[in-house]
Amino acid sequence: MSENYSKLQILLTQIGHGDDTFINQLAGISLDDVEVIPEDRKWIFEFSTDRFLDSTLLARLILDTKNTFSKENINCDLIFRVSQKSGVNELNEYWHLVLALIDHSTPYTNEISRGINFVNTGERVEALLMTQAGIDYFSNIKDLIAQAYLSLGIGIPFVFTIDSEKQAEIQEQFENSQAAEIHESATEVAQAAEPEYHTNILLGNPIPDSTKLLPLDEVNDGDNVVVEGYLFKSDYRETKRGGAILTVEITDYTNSISAKVFSRSKKDNETLKNIPSNLWVKIRGRVAVDDYMGGELSLNINDMQTIEKESDSDPIDENQKHRIELHAHTTMTTLNAVNSASELFAQAAEWNQDALAITDNADVQAFPEASASAKKTGVKAIYGLEANYVEDGEAIAINTNREILKDCQYTIFDIETTGLSAVNDKIIQLSAVKMKNGVVLDTFDQFINPGFPLSEQTINLTGITDDLVKNSKPEAEVLKMFQQFYAGTILAGHNVIKFDYGFVNHALAVHKLPKINTLVIDTLNLARWLYPNFGRYTLDFLSKKFSVNLEHHHRAIDDSTATGMLLHIFLKEAEENYGVVYDEQLNEHTDDHESWRQTRPTHLSILVKNQTGLKNLYKLVSESNINYHYRVSRVPKSLFN
Repeated sequence: MSENYSKLQILLTQIGHGDDTFINQLAGISLDDVEVIPEDRKWIFEFSTDRFLDSTLLARLILDTKNTFSKENINCDLIFRVSQKSGVNELNEYWHLVLALIDHSTPYTNEISRGINFVNTGERVEALLMTQAGIDYFSNIKDLIAQAYLSLGIGIPFVFTIDSEKQAEIQEQFENSQAAEIHESATEVAQAAEPEYHTNILLGNPIPDSTKLLPLDEVNDGDNVVVEGYLFKSDYRETKRGGAILTVEITDYTNSISAKVFSRSKKDNETLKNIPSNLWVKIRGRVAVDDYMGGELSLNINDMQTIEKESDSDPIDENQKHRIELHAHTTMTTLNAVNSASELFAQAAEWNQDALAITDNADVQAFPEASASAKKTGVKAIYGLEANYVEDGEAIAINTNREILKDCQYTIFDIETTGLSAVNDKIIQLSAVKMKNGVVLDTFDQFINPGFPLSEQTINLTGITDDLVKNSKPEAEVLKMFQQFYAGTILAGHNVIKFDYGFVNHALAVHKLPKINTLVIDTLNLARWLYPNFGRYTLDFLSKKFSVNLEHHHRAIDDSTATGMLLHIFLKEAEENYGVVYDEQLNEHTDDHESWRQTRPTHLSILVKNQTGLKNLYKLVSESNINYHYRVSRVPKSLFN
């Protein structure tokens, strides 16, 4: 087994796809490299593959990886190098995935790009859209779209243009529909006196109640089965020869499957066309591999009928006080909800809940529907928002005490760990250098035995092996030695405030040792303030930029020495250009240069108390979209003042 395939298996297991089925579907793909940028809390995964993957499969890999690592506040980029030559087919297939990757998959963008079609005219590749609004919108973010396609291995230039043939077809359909409405109204009047005929049979013959049901996660190719499930999507299409195909998607919450049936006559066409979605059904048919769906299993329908399904019961005993949900997302939150506001209010009413808070992410478009649903159900609507909250700027120094910065001794420290979680992971190396005016005075370098074997990923990233740590001192002893080493100096590090400082303080608390209370300066935030146009602020990048020697990146002692040299350069620049003499003056510049752009957003729930609060919430959303939009709409702390 190759090392690259082993890396891929580790990643898939970590994101919850370690089963053989998913791994087999990824045959031909390998994980070639993983670049970790700790100071930006960013991981870059580089893959290579001999072919373009199915868009659904690729979306699961990318989005599940991003979601898994985001729980640890890690931002992930996945880059694919594909041997197969790309074309318009790949542009069409990956369109919705690309929108999701650039955070532009919304009900609005899905509507204005509905029916998009990439075609090669011979002279250029055109992305055909049905409206000018779509062309204007996507042209403004074309660079983002092209970059996302490139990360998927598709580097084809294209232009957005109007699909004139489609526009003419829509106009014709509209004109025909006007005549059809008149005819339909007359028909309804004529049939009003006819008795209604109720039946639960949608297709074929009745299915006996005694028939054994098979869960969807147990069906196999070639099985004749009877299944029950919730029909959540239906797609009716007519063929050029006058026939029709109905494809439905059903789930029984053990798995989901597509089911198909083909019409045999025009009468069948009408039957298939009128089959609705959002209902529970029982289906009898044969399971087979569908080549048109990339080799996925599909169910060929023989018989289908509706079934009565009891709704979920009230989870709270009627004698107890009912809960109030204060954080509910609707379908207006991209890729994070499946229910509309009206469905949520209907469920809350069924469970006898008095109120429901709608808090979509960065969005208030569900409020009108929520208001109407509240009146209809009698459930009070609480209006709110899940904001992408950011600080106006990251602190450059903490534990400030009006200390003079010049001619002081600094202890620059760095740690290597088994992961990024201070709670679940361990420190395996703690190194520091004591410096004054850019000159090294003393060094401190200790390995720590974590008490368990190091993972392959940790060894590859840090270069630290089990042999290096197995006979080292225990963590508590190393921490005491470090406290004695830095006593009477100013602490510093690169990304130290968000990572090293918290990690060490947690370890000190575990061993009941005093936490760090001395002045700490972060060279990452200092560099972002002094050099706002650099774009990158990794330690290796800054070292090259300022000609500072960094021989072994991700070895703590080398990183500490390079950071100390950069600190001397940065503090000298701050004094000469900004008159910074005391530690507290550093934090006076945290909100310079639109520093809110460089801060990683966290979710903050905001609820409205009254009409004034609702008005203020609308202002907040407007400000975040107009003046503070960078990748996502952000709400900086200063907007609350």
